Amino acid sequence: MATHLPSPRSAPALPSSTRPTAGSVLVAAMLFQGVTATAGGTMLAAGSLPAISVPGTITPPDAFLDGLPFDTWLIPGLVLGIGLGVSALVISWGLVRRPAWQWLSPLERRTGQHWSWAASIVLGAGLLLWIMVQVTLIPLSWLQLAYGGLGASILVLATRPSVRTWLAPRD
Repeated sequence: MATHLPSPRSAPALPSSTRPTAGSVLVAAMLFQGVTATAGGTMLAAGSLPAISVPGTITPPDAFLDGLPFDTWLIPGLVLGIGLGVSALVISWGLVRRPAWQWLSPLERRTGQHWSWAASIVLGAGLLLWIMVQVTLIPLSWLQLAYGGLGASILVLATRPSVRTWLAPRD
């Protein structure tokens, strides 16, 4: 007796409260990005302040700053820590908790998704842009390749149909 399984096209959409595997991986990727970028940005910024002597701070060679509009690593550290770190932590919280923020409701109406979906797309693209700028200005390293892959993964995961269904507005 043959058993007929529904085709993937006719399968019902997941309820928006059920987190798909791709959604869990997206949350994990955002948490990883958030923790590592916040820590790295903090160490980079703190390492550029002579009044602060913190063990473990990192400061790339000043020669990498040649041709850039910065004299120290403070601004790049803040961009990394806040722009790509703290924001990823907020987005991961938004993905998990799905808070309804009225000031973001126009974005949600426009996209048809929870704001954390659009924020994930922006962060993934921003991370890729950050890495592309780095590659053009400083020598290539394995970290750049890894974080470029992370940015691309965030974009791919956020655009998965199961993630979009999961992040559709709740009724």
